[in-house]
Amino acid sequence: MSDIKISIITVCKNSESTIRQTLNSIYKVLKDNKNTEYIIQDSLSNDSTLEIINEFSNKISNLQVYSEKDKGLYDGMNKALLRCKGKYVLFLNSDDILLNQFNQFLEYITQYNNIDFFTAPVVFFKRPKYKIRRVYLVFPNKLNPIKRLFYSLTPAHPGFICNSELLKKNKFDLGYKISADYNQICKIVSNFKYKRKTFNKPIIAMAMGGKSNTMKGLKISMLEVKKINYKFKFREKLFIRYLRNILQHIFPIFLYQRLDLKKISKEIEINANIKIKI
Repeated sequence: MSDIKISIITVCKNSESTIRQTLNSIYKVLKDNKNTEYIIQDSLSNDSTLEIINEFSNKISNLQVYSEKDKGLYDGMNKALLRCKGKYVLFLNSDDILLNQFNQFLEYITQYNNIDFFTAPVVFFKRPKYKIRRVYLVFPNKLNPIKRLFYSLTPAHPGFICNSELLKKNKFDLGYKISADYNQICKIVSNFKYKRKTFNKPIIAMAMGGKSNTMKGLKISMLEVKKINYKFKFREKLFIRYLRNILQHIFPIFLYQRLDLKKISKEIEINANIKIKI
């Protein structure tokens, strides 16, 4: 049996403008935790993405890089899943940032041997000022109507840390253009035979943007989410889902927090011979 506790997966294509920050944020975790593996699944990038990755891969033994043709983001995720040796899997997008609380999360999961998946809050930030714009809250049990306006029963994808064998049995459905991750999560979360735990601190800061934030993408997403909710008997109205999205933007407005990338990168500059660019 593998002694790797967790596999972190990043799927990328032409991510030269952001992937260095992602790698900066995970570098010390990989150096300090040999029971953590990092798999980068590249979709034949033709910019400097692979050159940036190679700066790190030459210095980290538990980082694996694969570059090959795929059918899109979700196909790349499925390919990477088959390569995982860890008990659990965490997806880290190529423009996201692993937060310092991840080390606390690693300690947290060592307390449990039979949990099928963990959930955690996710903070959303906006470049170029890195202001936190939203806090995605998740709660694994049934909620009263008031709490459901703020808490979701399903986690954001970067806040879903699941048993690798369970994910391999429930791979991403390529029939969904935008919501295959939501479909996968709903399929697992809706089955209450699976044991779950919630870690109450965010471990990933997720960059806002992408297809789902365009008008066309939002329309596709709404149709797919409606179909998925019906399939798994989630009776939540779509307007509740999007009202909650709006309300989850309120917390950061009052907190007025920003991601401190200099603080995140400070230890890397001290301990690694890698040039930090912010």
